Amino acid sequence: MLETNIRIVSPGNNLFLWTRKAVVSGSLLSVDILEKACNKLRRKYCIAAIRYPGEQNILLVATKTPIQKLHLEDIDWELDVVDSGDEAFQVRFSTPFGYQVLPQLIERAILSSIAQRNDFWTIDSPRIFYEKMPFIEKDNISAFRRYEISALAVEGVGVGLAVDVGTAFFTTNNMDYFIEHNIDETEQKRRKAEFERITGRQFGQKGTLLYDTGRSKVKCYYEKTILGETCSTTGAIKISNKRYDSVYEYYKETNPSLPVSEYTPVVRVSFPGLDKGLPVAATRVKIRVMNDDVPESLNSIDKISPSDRRNLLEQFWKKVEKNSLNGIAPGINPGYWRPNGDYASQFMIPELIFGDDKILSSPKDYSPESYKNNFRQRSKYLSQFRCYSVPPTMSRTIYCAYPTYVGEEISKCFAVNLVEQIRRWTNINVTTEIIPYSNVGDATDKLRGIDNAGVSVFILDDEPVTYYDASYMLPGWRIKRITDNTVQAQYSYLTKGKWDRKTRTYNLERGKKQWDSFIEMNALALLYLLDVVPFKANNLGKYDAHLAIDVGHDRRFSAMSLTIMRDTNDQPSFLSRSEVNDKPDTQHEMINPVLLEDQTVKLFENITRRNYSPLKSLLILRDGQMFEKEFNGLMKAIERLKIQGAITQDAKVDLVDVHKDSLKAVRLWDISSDGTINNPLEGTVVRLNKEFAVITTTGAATLHQGTADPILIRSNGHCTSLEDAAESVFVGAQLNWFSLGVAQKLPLALKITDDELTARYAQEIRRVR
Repeated sequence: MLETNIRIVSPGNNLFLWTRKAVVSGSLLSVDILEKACNKLRRKYCIAAIRYPGEQNILLVATKTPIQKLHLEDIDWELDVVDSGDEAFQVRFSTPFGYQVLPQLIERAILSSIAQRNDFWTIDSPRIFYEKMPFIEKDNISAFRRYEISALAVEGVGVGLAVDVGTAFFTTNNMDYFIEHNIDETEQKRRKAEFERITGRQFGQKGTLLYDTGRSKVKCYYEKTILGETCSTTGAIKISNKRYDSVYEYYKETNPSLPVSEYTPVVRVSFPGLDKGLPVAATRVKIRVMNDDVPESLNSIDKISPSDRRNLLEQFWKKVEKNSLNGIAPGINPGYWRPNGDYASQFMIPELIFGDDKILSSPKDYSPESYKNNFRQRSKYLSQFRCYSVPPTMSRTIYCAYPTYVGEEISKCFAVNLVEQIRRWTNINVTTEIIPYSNVGDATDKLRGIDNAGVSVFILDDEPVTYYDASYMLPGWRIKRITDNTVQAQYSYLTKGKWDRKTRTYNLERGKKQWDSFIEMNALALLYLLDVVPFKANNLGKYDAHLAIDVGHDRRFSAMSLTIMRDTNDQPSFLSRSEVNDKPDTQHEMINPVLLEDQTVKLFENITRRNYSPLKSLLILRDGQMFEKEFNGLMKAIERLKIQGAITQDAKVDLVDVHKDSLKAVRLWDISSDGTINNPLEGTVVRLNKEFAVITTTGAATLHQGTADPILIRSNGHCTSLEDAAESVFVGAQLNWFSLGVAQKLPLALKITDDELTARYAQEIRRVR
């Protein structure tokens, strides 16, 4: 039986809230200011309020009682809120805007209720709460339970409250421990190395910190440390337009009870939207440790099984459920929402086509065993029948550049095994040439002397700047980067064996399997760089193609990726192309609509040459939110593409927003007849309403740790069928070319944009030099 982590607000679909209108007055009443005012009402007065739909200066407040006049202000704004004098009125789902506002008001009510408790704290999002105390401390790392809360409308059921639980890591020691200079040099170096490791810091990147002001906790970023600087020697600072002789004077005046002295060491940090290099007491700062950077002793505790997740959520609700809605609704129904067949469905893995048109059939039934077998068979089919498509112009030589300190023996073994694997999959006589180098410039000079363009494996250190140097100095080349430490560690498994905990010996057979798996993973990545198609499906569900659009997290770049997969009678029957473009406006997530239009047309122009069959259908996947101006730009591009013959005049073109981390914190699990709780099967989809659906592209067949994290897709009013879009996303995710035995979370087009933007961000680190 499928169950969600959603609890329904009582009395379900018959829910109504008493509300009143409040009038807002002030010199500046922008959307952002009104939203800030609503947040202040929630935090300071426990009032659930939102902007009244369609009104510029009206708030909708969840109360039956007249609102007292309130004056609200912050650094850059101030306004007054007064009751409108109108009668209170009920908002139901049948109210014209009820579907929109009921979840918003319920969400703000529960966030306000939990924020009043003293056993949780927040950082920068009102929807995310951390338990007051860590549940484990080990190796200078403290692990905290983290809860994310959201409300959403479940069509025909009511307002649902989704709570998800995760793990957040912070250092147990404060920053003063890491910058202490009154210790011996060896210990200083050890602590510095520990700081670099746990922050994941590489050249030009910043560590994320947690600053405890004494009243709240704030996220900031490490800038620098000045040797010997203390709170009394920072020099004058200006905060909220007021000058202080030092940060010590600021603390003394604004929070005299804070345990900070004149001699407390200082660390310089930056806050979002504020000047860089602001001094704060190092004793008030901890390091936020990202999950990928925690020590090995803790690297599995964030993998929460479905059963454990459900138990943790039960404990959370026991703490907070009483009066959690501040009296605006009767309460919350017991148990979790279990979607029936009207809401939930299951997609079948499609047939996959390998070399010589050999078909791997769909699983025989909807069971984890059958699905798992399908994933296992993919590697066997690739070895037996080879790749579906190999371009005749594929490079016949794979270069392997390696630093001399790694050694020829390791590098040659690695390179030879790689090309042997590619040779078996492609039936092409691929060779390798190893290139020793003393520095990256030396390597690029040698490669440029051999060829103008090609494919090369680069064994590099783990600094992104060296990857950038290699890419920058080798335009036209396709580069697969592998770190020196990784290659050396894997080669050690091959030659010395892998540690067997049971026998407490190094097992050569296990080491060989580890090495073979490492070779396969890197050979698969090289196939993509060689434009080889390992396998494909007949189509992308109801669509001929995916166009994925994404923006890098620093907003410097945007990426587009096109995947065409359709009937063999159409040309091309399969194609994958991508482009990364500069994004001039780094202040906003939105892509300039004129640039987006031109970039879309250009991407198609590069493929619509001879023997091209126009697309009959296209699904556009916008990672995150599709802005209205972006939509207008894309529609102009579609019209131009129809004129050019890239798309048929009557083509079905749908657009969906794709949220990789489930914007609404929704989770799914399956409860068997004996009460066992497991992950749902890959391809499980739950339609929440006409706008939202969640789909598990990973699940019970291949996910061995943690709980499946579904993708949330949103129609945004531009999709004719949410179910068709969900099925297409699932089919696109079956092109798991980079790890055959494990389900891939993202459809290929989105995975490519994600990978391209990650690589480009790493390259950009060089610019900070």
